[in-house]
Amino acid sequence: MCKFGLAMRKIFLLPLVIFTYSFGQVDYQNDIQTIFTANCTGCHGNSGGLSLTN
Repeated sequence: MCKFGLAMRKIFLLPLVIFTYSFGQVDYQNDIQTIFTANCTGCHGNSGGLSLTN
């Protein structure tokens, strides 16, 4: 691979890697379940047999 191609790859991949790691891990309890609770469980909760407590 030529030096120019390698340099361009580093220029574009480094910000992508930094951007990806800056957000951290997704947590089900804090990130996902709150969305389900706010938008879904009112109509699709225990009465329909759906349990999101685990």
